[in-house]
Amino acid sequence: MAANATEPVAAFAGSLGLEVKLLPLRDPGSKGMVARRNRFFRQRFVPGLDYRSPADFNLSWLTGCGLVANCAADLR
Repeated sequence: MAANATEPVAAFAGSLGLEVKLLPLRDPGSKGMVARRNRFFRQRFVPGLDYRSPADFNLSWLTGCGLVANCAADLR
């Protein structure tokens, strides 16, 4: 049985230009990958910031990547 993201989640991700990936249940490798990505975002996007629009989020993302050398390499 294939699971799909709910319509509101898919719409939110689509408005930000993101893709929702549903991972296999009880997969320790996936759990570690998600934890590393969450830590990456938590460390680089200070909690409490207020993004006014998807464009504002994207601008913050691009600016942040420009300040951190090899930021994409941290997502592995």
